[in-house]
Amino acid sequence: STCNGVLETFPRTTAKCWCEDTPIFPEIPIQQIVVRKVTDPSPDPWDESFGFTATGPDLAGGSEAFPLKNGESWSSGPLTSGGTYSVVESSLPANWSLTDVTCTDGQISYDPAGFVMPENKSVECVFTNTIERGKIIVKKLVYPTDDLGTFDFALTGGPASINKTFTLGHNEQ
Repeated sequence: STCNGVLETFPRTTAKCWCEDTPIFPEIPIQQIVVRKVTDPSPDPWDESFGFTATGPDLAGGSEAFPLKNGESWSSGPLTSGGTYSVVESSLPANWSLTDVTCTDGQISYDPAGFVMPENKSVECVFTNTIERGKIIVKKLVYPTDDLGTFDFALTGGPASINKTFTLGHNEQ
């Protein structure tokens, strides 16, 4: 609680203050779940959607499914404190992996697979996904095999703007 000001004071008495609970995340109303999506790379060059499912007693039908893209968020609306809730990433686009999940009320961390909604606080869960990077293997074979020369290569372009030069001899990669 924060004290906003003294309401009344009298000699040899205790001062009375007007106090209120202030949420840890001021932009998030109290007692709700907020899910945020983050991708690496960001911005997501493919603008993919990731599927989520939230479950709990105050959600319509006990669960709610929703998609999120990089930088987007979803909020549950008001929830009952003491209820048990969960949030899972239910579907990932091809070639993405879940690399981090954090759920917190700003002071305490929660397991997204199941947590009790704290009183007068909201829980924010951030899901981070990373693209599984492909790889290119360049192997130089020379015929006849007794050629001891080397060869210069350049690899450029792609979504990561690769610009790499290298030299290979026979049977090197």
